[in-house]
Amino acid sequence: MAMISLPTRRFWKCYQNLPERIRRLADESYKLWKENPFHPSLEFEEIRPDIWRIKIGCRYRAIAKRYDAISDLCQI
Repeated sequence: MAMISLPTRRFWKCYQNLPERIRRLADESYKLWKENPFHPSLEFEEIRPDIWRIKIGCRYRAIAKRYDAISDLCQI
């Protein structure tokens, strides 16, 4: 299943404030998500109607609002 993501300004602000190591993990997770959104290591799941969460390492998560096949990355 292919999806399109559109990071918001809020996402980029949060991303820029992360430690470099976590930004690299986020980049790796995003690359894997683009290849296979439901890869088990990502734990990509709907936590509320149209609100999705993806795992980034042990302590971080990205939150997305889903519109059909488009996900707006809102926060990390």
